[in-house]
This record gives sequence, C-alpha cells and structure tokens, in this order.
Amino acid sequence: MSFVGSLTSNLYTTWLSTLSIAAMMWGIERLFPKAAVSTGSQLRALKFWLVAGVGTATAITIYGSLGEWLNPRPLLIIPLNSWFRSPAIHWSMYIVAPLLGMIVYDFFGYWLHRAQHRWFWRLHAVHHSIEELSGINSYFHWSEQFFRIAFISLPAAYLVGIDGLESVFVIELLLKIQGYYLHSPNSIHFGPVMRRVIADNRFHRIHHSVEPEHFDRNFGAGTSLWDQLFGTAHFPTDDEWPATGLPDQPEVRTVSGYLLASREPTADPGRAALA
Repeated sequence: MSFVGSLTSNLYTTWLSTLSIAAMMWGIERLFPKAAVSTGSQLRALKFWLVAGVGTATAITIYGSLGEWLNPRPLLIIPLNSWFRSPAIHWSMYIVAPLLGMIVYDFFGYWLHRAQHRWFWRLHAVHHSIEELSGINSYFHWSEQFFRIAFISLPAAYLVGIDGLESVFVIELLLKIQGYYLHSPNSIHFGPVMRRVIADNRFHRIHHSVEPEHFDRNFGAGTSLWDQLFGTAHFPTDDEWPATGLPDQPEVRTVSGYLLASREPTADPGRAALA
C-alpha cells in the first residue's frame, strides 16, 4: 500500500476508535456520574481530537514504514510461553501477557511523561490546562503521538519483547481505553488495593490537580507501580477529588490555539523536576 493509502487508512481507524471510545465514556459518565461536564466543552474537545487524529495517523504511518525497513528485534525476550507451558495454567497467559505488556510499556510511558513536564511543557500544558476533565475532554497536543513513538514504541520494540503476546495492538488498545478512563469523572474506581497495581481515575486526577501538594505526582497511565518505585506516587483518600487545570493558563478554546500551543507558556510550577 502507498504512503498516502496507509495514511488514509490509519486516519480512518484513528478517528473511528477515538469517537467510539469517546462515545463509550460519554455513556459511562452519565450512568455513573462523579462530576458534571458541560456539553459545550466536550464538543470543543471533539474538534481537537479530530485534528489530533491527523497527527496520530501521520506518526503511525511513518513509524509503520520505518518498522518494515528496520524490522526491529528486541534485546530481551520474556518467555511467557515457556513459563506457562503447562496445560493447567496456559490459559492464564492470555491475561498475564497483556497485563505484563502494559506494565512494560508504561515504564517507557512514565519516563516520557516526566520528560514532557521537564522539556516539552509548552506542548503538554495544552493537556494540563483542561478544567472540565472527562473521558472526552482529555485531548493532548496533536504532536503527542510522535513523542509516544520515539519514547515508547521504539524503545519497547528494540529492548523488550514478550513471547506469547501475539500483538502489541492489544496493549495499545488497553492503554488507549485506560487513557480515556483515567480522565473520566465517573464513580467507577479500582479501590485502594487494586490501585496499588493499576492506575484509575482517582489516582490520575491527582496528577491534574491544582493543589501544590499534588504536583509531580502520579505520572503512570497504565500502572501505579513505577510511581511507587520512583517515589512519585500519591494515593488519594476516599474524598480526594481536586479541581483540575492550570491556575495561570486557561484551557485552549480555538483550533488555532490548539494547533500552535500558542498561549504564552508558563513555567511548570514544581512539576518540572526530574529526580
């Protein structure tokens, strides 16, 4: 398939998956509400998502072309097929493999996220400026996917592989759904025990908080394990549901502002330090 054909196909797939998951989150937020979100802000967010889809599709197409040429092979293979060889436990590999893959991928995502706060804040601030955070209102700057490929997909492709995980598509889909859910103001959460392994919306809400004591906390998207390991975890209490946004930088309102991240960038107040 030509580059233009691949780009068109990837754009269609990106828009379809984005709109489908957004519709799912819209329904969940109305069935299990935690906080109200205005329709106007969500319609505006959908415009930004459509624009972001072009950047995402372009990045995926470029990466796909490079992948066919480079044909990367990871240095380390985690042999799940050998570990779960016994017929009695082999079925569990289909649960363990995606979960382990998500944890491995999230290691690279954790450090990308910290790098965004340190070096790419102007672009990442577009995401943090959102005041009415929700599954739909969780857009990133349109260039986000280029960073994700450079910091997550490529390192994972060359460094760590999982024997028994048939496709990284499973991981990417899980992380995409998880990403929408993390920003959703619904009452469904994992509880204090499971939250020690899998990040939920209450855990990630802390990361977007306007409260100074929450700055530089909860960078993980798939799991909370890396935050615990590197000392950035803050586990919320039952009643901890802070306001979100940036006190000195209102959220983007126009497509041009979104495209250019054109608001005067602010210093990341306390969020910028890398340990």
